[in-house]
Amino acid sequence: MVRLTDSHTPQRGDSSSDKSVSIKSQFNVLEAVSDKAIVLTKDLTIVFMNAPMRAEYGSLLGTRCVDGPLSSPEICRDCPVKSDWDYSKGPFVRSKPDEHGRIIESSTMKYSDPGTGEPYWVCVEKDITERLDTETRLKMLASSIDQMAEAVVVTDVDGKRMYVNKAYVQLTGYDEKTSSGLSLSDHSGTSTSGGTLTAIMKTASYEGWQGEMTGLRKDGSRYYTQVDAKPVKDARGTTIGVVGILRDVTKLKTEKVQIEEYTSELEAKMEERTAELAKKVSQLTTINKISRVVTSLLDLDELINEFVKAIAQGFGYRNVIFMMMDRERGDLFLKASYGRALDSVPKDLRQKLKEGIIGHAAYFGETLVSGDVDSDPRYVRKELIGTKSELSVPVTYRGEILGVLDVQSELNDAFTRNDVVLMEMLADMLATSVVNARTYTESKEREAALSVLDRISKQISYRLEPGVILDQVARDASALLKAEKSMVGLLDQHMNVINFVSTYKIDKTLLRNKVFPATDGVTGRALRSLKTEVVNDYISDPDSIEQDAASFDIRSLISAPMTIEGRGIGVINVYNKLNGKIFTKSDMLFLSSLADHAAIALENSNLLSSLNQRVHSQLALLETTISIQRQIDSTSIYDAVADKLREVVWYDGITFYKVDHERKMIVPLASRGPFNQEIMAEEFSLDTGITGYVARTGKSELVNDTGLDSRAVTVAGTTEDREAMMAIPLRAKERISGVLAMYRDRGTRFSDSEFEIAQLFATQAAVAIENAELYRTREQLLKDSRRKVEQMAKLVELTTSVMYMDDLERLLQRIADITTQSFGFRRSLLAVYDSEQDTFTITGKSGYPSWFGDKLERPGTRITSNMEDEYRISPAGYYVPFEKQDYGIEEFFFLAHPELANKARESPDSWHERDILIFALKDRSGRLSGFMELDEPIDLKVPQPEQVEVMEILAAIASIAIENSRAYENQVMAANEVALLNDLMTHDINNFNQGIMGYIELLLEDRRLDDNQRKYAERALVQVRNNAHLIDNIRKLSKIRMTTEAELVLTDLQKVVAEAIELVTKTTSDKKVTIVSTLGQNAHFVMGSPYVVDLFVNILSNSVKFDQSKRVRVDVHVVDETTPQGAFWIVSIIDRGRGIPDDRKKAVFERFATGITGIKGFGLGLSIVSSIVNKYGGRIWVEDRVPGDYTKGTVFKVSLPKAQAPVDAAVQPPAEMRE
Repeated sequence: MVRLTDSHTPQRGDSSSDKSVSIKSQFNVLEAVSDKAIVLTKDLTIVFMNAPMRAEYGSLLGTRCVDGPLSSPEICRDCPVKSDWDYSKGPFVRSKPDEHGRIIESSTMKYSDPGTGEPYWVCVEKDITERLDTETRLKMLASSIDQMAEAVVVTDVDGKRMYVNKAYVQLTGYDEKTSSGLSLSDHSGTSTSGGTLTAIMKTASYEGWQGEMTGLRKDGSRYYTQVDAKPVKDARGTTIGVVGILRDVTKLKTEKVQIEEYTSELEAKMEERTAELAKKVSQLTTINKISRVVTSLLDLDELINEFVKAIAQGFGYRNVIFMMMDRERGDLFLKASYGRALDSVPKDLRQKLKEGIIGHAAYFGETLVSGDVDSDPRYVRKELIGTKSELSVPVTYRGEILGVLDVQSELNDAFTRNDVVLMEMLADMLATSVVNARTYTESKEREAALSVLDRISKQISYRLEPGVILDQVARDASALLKAEKSMVGLLDQHMNVINFVSTYKIDKTLLRNKVFPATDGVTGRALRSLKTEVVNDYISDPDSIEQDAASFDIRSLISAPMTIEGRGIGVINVYNKLNGKIFTKSDMLFLSSLADHAAIALENSNLLSSLNQRVHSQLALLETTISIQRQIDSTSIYDAVADKLREVVWYDGITFYKVDHERKMIVPLASRGPFNQEIMAEEFSLDTGITGYVARTGKSELVNDTGLDSRAVTVAGTTEDREAMMAIPLRAKERISGVLAMYRDRGTRFSDSEFEIAQLFATQAAVAIENAELYRTREQLLKDSRRKVEQMAKLVELTTSVMYMDDLERLLQRIADITTQSFGFRRSLLAVYDSEQDTFTITGKSGYPSWFGDKLERPGTRITSNMEDEYRISPAGYYVPFEKQDYGIEEFFFLAHPELANKARESPDSWHERDILIFALKDRSGRLSGFMELDEPIDLKVPQPEQVEVMEILAAIASIAIENSRAYENQVMAANEVALLNDLMTHDINNFNQGIMGYIELLLEDRRLDDNQRKYAERALVQVRNNAHLIDNIRKLSKIRMTTEAELVLTDLQKVVAEAIELVTKTTSDKKVTIVSTLGQNAHFVMGSPYVVDLFVNILSNSVKFDQSKRVRVDVHVVDETTPQGAFWIVSIIDRGRGIPDDRKKAVFERFATGITGIKGFGLGLSIVSSIVNKYGGRIWVEDRVPGDYTKGTVFKVSLPKAQAPVDAAVQPPAEMRE
């Protein structure tokens, strides 16, 4: 125990801020303690932790011990701080085992701060397991020695007595307390024969000593003893003391005769007792070895095997057996054995309670000893030979029988009371170790199983198909429980049977034609109770089914119900634990959890599947409703319902029946599936079969096994296979007009949701059939109306495309596609006529295979031969029937069904494979420009006049498209010729102007001209120069408009502006011009042309021109802007001229807007600027330099789309100014 001295006590007057330091200084002595220690305040706050405590738990300072990892119900329940323990009695000490089986002694004492009086509680924990074990062994040894008849004394190497037994006290009269620590010579009168006491001790310390010794009793009388002294050595072989056995030979000394008689007997007994003592020492060594074994092993099998082996080898028993209790079966089974006669004992030995000595020991929970097993009626030999006596000790833990530890000997009466005590002690040790090992093993298995269960749960939660989920559950259930095989079944509530749909390592053929009632067997019991059932001996279970046990080789079974909202939906069965083991409670919990996860995943999958099925069925029902309402005959309605219904509810067979109420018969109208001919051939009465029952009662029926329904009948000519069936009445005005019957082969069933969907379809079918004749005309009218609207929309679309003069090939291809999509033909092609070559080139086609190439040419005469008046059916349409053709199939470019080419026409209005329908395409002058050919109407009927009329419109649109395309090509050619003429004109006029300017300049050099003549000559020169400038602007404007986007190149705005600034400053001589630009090099890029320089030259020239000052300053700035239309550079040119009024700001960019500025000119400069900006995809506008006062100057803003800068462009700062 650590004592807190005054040196650790804080002085009065210490500030509260030094409290933590004071506490640390007071309790710092605890840092030297190897045991864990903490210091608490009254409210259980931790104020100090020594190093061992911090190493295990980390720093918990400032927290309450009840809130952290130090808290546990057992410790906190008897907390001495909260119970106000009376510390005047001493520290509060308690001992408890921890989770590792170690005994931890906790000592709590109260300490008051001498300075503040504040109380603290110091708690120290110490592991006393080893000490208690040592004390226990010493007590056992002392108890054994105390029971000896001979006096025993143990001394150190100096002869001082360390221990004496009761016999010694009786011999000498001196009790243990009086004798302890005294030398053998301290009692007067002690003498020896054969040497002095010192010599005897020396001899005894090395090799032992035997002889006589005499002494005085406490009452003064003398006694004589025969002494046998042996050295006591430690594990290293060093002598640490001497043990002596003293036999009272007083009577022998006084009665020599008796001494001589009993001398030999005394020597024998001394040897026997010495051997017994050595045996006890050996036993203690063995016990220590066993203790190390049981504390070091956590594997249960290895632990028990090593334990049994250590007992047999350490104590020399003939056979050592451990029979473990089977808690499930209530009997004992052989767990481990070691001995010389155990080869004949079967490894799967089992023993019932009260069977044999072992069974009796387990049943009564008491140790049983049989000194002669042959005469013991409880003994059962079990193939053991040579056993004479037996000791059976029940191994119990907290009242529970874990098994029986059984030792056997080949001698009669071989077991003493010491053996019994020893085996009971070892049984208690084994019990604790078994529980610890079992707990450890179960925790590891539980951890592994939970990990597997978590993986399985995640995997099946991602599955959407019920079959996939159940297959994985069946497979993983066996792996989770380490079993041989498994099955997963779903409950059929209608038939009250279980359908096992997924298996693992079970032959599915065993399930064929086998019915599993939901109320039978262990599985039925699990479904009834909604609890997991564990049966480790299937045959002995009252609910076992012998046939199933034989068919599936069932020895043990665990059956877990899958439940949703308190109802069972299925079951998971796992069979036969591997290696003959039994299913445990943990297995039950794991499988129950897996069943819950599987049920949720299955329910989610079913809900999703049901939702998808409902959505699909609703869509299919909607499509069916629309479809059957368009039909005009019952057969088409049956086909539509059968097709759509099969998309959402799979069936193997379906039949529509009509109820003939007059004859009271059921007549088949339409049937699909196997035996449809036999079904269609048989009529039957309303009193026959399930179908007759439905027709008679009007009640829908779902029968998932017709073999179990007495109403079921077999149609003549069909097999008698059991199948699932739905029969639904078709109602018409409160009267049953027919029955819809659906079938599935044996093994598959209809669900409730499918039954519901089928009834919805049946309702729609009944209404459609009843109103078929009424809807026929109306539906046809609606169909025609919708078709015409769609066709008109397509025609409007095509007309719009023609108006905008789309690409001809694309337009003709669109006409071909629309013809096959909306106008009732499977194939269509359009060709353009080349009058010079007299050929038609196919430009658009639809519905033809890929190998039917593009740009195919056809001879003109071959096509025009089909445009004779005898074939004309409309102004532009021609129909050449198969019968009027005088050529064979070799003249056709394409035949979809060549096998039908030479067959006769089926009917007068039916389409023939070789029929030709062609429309001539002509321009406004009536000249042939192409043709449109249509092939194979979808309805396989010769087109009616109203269809031909629509085709005429399509042909007219195609004709206009071809004509417009050719007109557009001519226009482009004319524009190019105009551009060429413009270039020639501007070039030649400029040449003339240059000659005129040269002559006028020469004229002005003539000094003979008077002032008036010179003035007119100068004016003429100015006009010629203006004329040249105007022509140059016209040329630029023409070039700008002819520029395409492909001709634009990446342009650095800084270089462009710098070039413009240089041009303007050089050409201005009458003013001092300063132009400041903030544009940096390689920082602002746009897509432009060479005319971008003219853009900024025009603006800068205007800024200089319209500033009346002699010193002109213009600023050029740039900013970026991002709008929904994209990213732009905005360049601002700021001058300080006369400005532009608000009503003229837009007009400055119009042509010939000279009146705005008051300065004469031709007004094309800013118009050219606007054209350049528009061509680049930007815009230009004017603002006031000073908002609201236009007289202070103008800001021209140019917005140009940004372009991506080159990768290697290095940004440079702008030059400050240019003059």
